[in-house]
Amino acid sequence: MKFFKKKLVFPIFLILIGLVFYWPVFLKNKVPFPGDMVVGAYYPWLNQKWGYQTGVPVKNPLISDVYSVDYIEKSLIAESFKKFQLPLWNPYSYSGTPLLANFHSGVFNPFNYLMVFLGNINGWTAMIICQTLGSLISMYLFLRTLKKSSGASLIGSVLYAFSGFSLVWLLYATTGYVLMWLPLIFLFIEKYFQRHKIKYLLPLPLLMFLLMSAGHAQLFIYCQFLIVFYLIWKFFRSNTNFLTTIIVFVTIYILSFGLMSIQILPTYDLSEKSIRASENFIQSVNFGLLPLSKTVTLLAPDFFGNPTTYNFWGFFDYNETILYVGILGLMAIIYAIYNFKRLSNEKFFLIFSLVSLLLTFDNPISKLIYLFKIPIISTSAAGRMTIIFTFCVSVLTAIFIDELSTLNFKKFFHFYWGLLVYLLVTLLMVVILKSHFNDPNIDTAFRNLAFPSLILMLNIFAIFCFKNKNISKICICLILIFDLFRFGWKYLPFVNQNLVFPQTPLIEFLENQSGIFRIEKEKGALLPPNTWAAYRLSSTSGYEPMAISQYADYYNKTLNFAPDYANSSRYSELAHYNASKLGEFNVRYLIAFKYDDHYQISPNGKFLNPEINPRDWQMVYEENNLVVLENKLFQPRVRFSDTPSPKDALKIINYQPNQMDIQYQSSRPNNIILADTWDTGWTAKLNSQNIPISIFDQTFDSIKIPAGSGVVKLKYYPQSIFLGKIFFYISLAIYSIIVLIIFFKKLKNK
Repeated sequence: MKFFKKKLVFPIFLILIGLVFYWPVFLKNKVPFPGDMVVGAYYPWLNQKWGYQTGVPVKNPLISDVYSVDYIEKSLIAESFKKFQLPLWNPYSYSGTPLLANFHSGVFNPFNYLMVFLGNINGWTAMIICQTLGSLISMYLFLRTLKKSSGASLIGSVLYAFSGFSLVWLLYATTGYVLMWLPLIFLFIEKYFQRHKIKYLLPLPLLMFLLMSAGHAQLFIYCQFLIVFYLIWKFFRSNTNFLTTIIVFVTIYILSFGLMSIQILPTYDLSEKSIRASENFIQSVNFGLLPLSKTVTLLAPDFFGNPTTYNFWGFFDYNETILYVGILGLMAIIYAIYNFKRLSNEKFFLIFSLVSLLLTFDNPISKLIYLFKIPIISTSAAGRMTIIFTFCVSVLTAIFIDELSTLNFKKFFHFYWGLLVYLLVTLLMVVILKSHFNDPNIDTAFRNLAFPSLILMLNIFAIFCFKNKNISKICICLILIFDLFRFGWKYLPFVNQNLVFPQTPLIEFLENQSGIFRIEKEKGALLPPNTWAAYRLSSTSGYEPMAISQYADYYNKTLNFAPDYANSSRYSELAHYNASKLGEFNVRYLIAFKYDDHYQISPNGKFLNPEINPRDWQMVYEENNLVVLENKLFQPRVRFSDTPSPKDALKIINYQPNQMDIQYQSSRPNNIILADTWDTGWTAKLNSQNIPISIFDQTFDSIKIPAGSGVVKLKYYPQSIFLGKIFFYISLAIYSIIVLIIFFKKLKNK
């Protein structure tokens, strides 16, 4: 019992460290969510103060995807699970779009059920916290498997869970789950090569599935590369039989991808028609490859400013360029480089930390990835490879901590003179520039060099000023926590629960309107993309990196009158307000600003946007500086293609995300036009007989019906889902049989 309790001391301490980071949740009942950006920067929420004197201050304007995509998708998934349905289709954006097939949604992440059981707000909070706690524990267990001491393992896991990369992506509820499962996969691989027992490989297919379920395709691919290379590395350093090892791991990967096929096949199907591969966003920023000047952020992450202080002046995007692993992590890398020959298994982690760093920066080697257009990887920013860097540095940090006792001042200076010179030269250059130029960016760089310099000095003090190395380790751990927690608390917003998609009178008005319809809004600081879905309102617009290309092109051409498809992208946002075209898309209401004589948004304004033709729109609601206009040319969601007779009728009697029932009566054969995005996954039945669905006007559904009356039943169930399920259940059955065989064989041997 004493041994058991001793083993639990450090994991419990880790959990306490993780919970301390989230103190605003437990002591102030706050939510880790950028709700301040929603209500503090956009109408209609801006029309209220939400308990603040002058409106809600916005902490971090950069992480808009959290409220535009991640939270919305998770809430839709939870809603479907409550109804015991798979969340296959999102009817609220883009006139309808696939949901499960979108890898990013992470439908199969088991932690989605937290939102099912705890509700959206509390469930979301729990999802975010679980990422951190899971990463802490999984990395700690892996480091212990590598024979690192408890203290070193604790420090390495803290660096892993609270590194710059981990924190800037924390609120997306995807990256953190990749970070959670990756160390466990390495743990069981390491256990297998240490003890040569097949039982340690049994969890791998499930862990691979969970790694996939996190919902980040690029990180999943990077992790697979790292795992495969680690398997090769371990094989050549062990005495395992070549043929046996190959058979075992090929079987594991076949079973793993068999289980993952339920997600991978629909995603592949969607990627074939997605805009992701054709848009040139990532090319426009040099694929996110970092300039050499970004090396300074390894030492000072905010050298080029920070989005939360509104002074970021660096390259591209702060999220995509963060490399910071703490001053301690940087010291560990340098130590490992100088002691390369002494390293054993740990050489792997040093090599891959440096390789990943090399591929993150702009150079001829890293550009090969984009030159050869490697699928998935070449469509995302290079900085996301930092996950490999972070993982490997965490291991190197544990090595460094365990070898502190061998480090004297002479060795320290031998290892770190370059780092000290780099810091002093950088500081001197900034001081010189500051004295010659009155540039606020230089002031930012100078100011943000001070804190990492202090952290470096504190680490040196902790290493050499205590004879007892256990006290040194405790001090180093506290300094690391102080360093990374400060970074995280500076970057991440925690808001009051009433700022998570609160109600406003205008939104309530729209929610209370009867019938099936879509809304649109004037372009500007008004209802940012997809936020209407939080209130289960539907729109033609949307933002999604995996948006269907055909719909985005048609939207751009038809609603925005683009001369060609060159401007089609993951953003489909209305720029023109043609009532007739919007009516065809089932848009009934348009939210618009009121303008005064000087074309300023004003509660007393008497004018609308000049592009809004007042003859086609009728004002039905007014709130402060906003109006809701009803479309006089509105067309219902379902209609006949040919002019119907007076007795002909159409009615939607059941409308759910994955299915729909349309009741009709027609005096002659006709076509039902459904103003939803056409997708091959939709099927239709009439009197239990399949009837074809064709595409109408390049984007809508068209269903041919005979004369008479009946109910057309539509269902969204793509062939890729069907095939994915078959492979999933076959793989699960084979996996279960293998587990049972090994289990009973073990019992028999006993």
